[in-house]
Amino acid sequence: MFTPMRNHAVLGRDLNKLAYTAYLCELTDELVLERQADAGLFAAVCELLEDVLTKSVNPLLLRRCELVLLDVLGLLPVFTSCCACGASVALDGDGQLGFDANRGGTVCSVHSVGSPSCDRAVVRMAVSLLGERSSSFEISHVPMPLRRELRDLTVGLLRGHLRRPLRSTGFLAQVSER
Repeated sequence: MFTPMRNHAVLGRDLNKLAYTAYLCELTDELVLERQADAGLFAAVCELLEDVLTKSVNPLLLRRCELVLLDVLGLLPVFTSCCACGASVALDGDGQLGFDANRGGTVCSVHSVGSPSCDRAVVRMAVSLLGERSSSFEISHVPMPLRRELRDLTVGLLRGHLRRPLRSTGFLAQVSER
């Protein structure tokens, strides 16, 4: 006999939560190439689904889901040190810093010559979202340009690991603001 541990009826009453769940499930399916047991990945996906079911859904929660999946799968770039030499990179303050996803993430001032850049606040936000488990992912204090740049960063990081475009992004775009 099957006894559910969680009531998922909220998905039938909240189209946004359903769209976020569909996106998370399809994203996980596309990022995981092999069909094998992975307790860490399973636990992370369960935690993320719990967040979607119990928290207010908004784009920051979606970004957290993307970043956590990349992290658990070993695909997350380096944010706090130079991916070329390992030197610590200061994330405090304003302005741009070198960030080259193709090389592995943040680069120090020595290795950033010719590298793309990213706003320090976006990298700080990504690091913060990775560490937040109990947060409500309050979005009102995050300016729209930073939200867009974080979205562009995570979508860019994911794009290189996906075999095909995700169908759930269309559904997600129709029902919620990304």
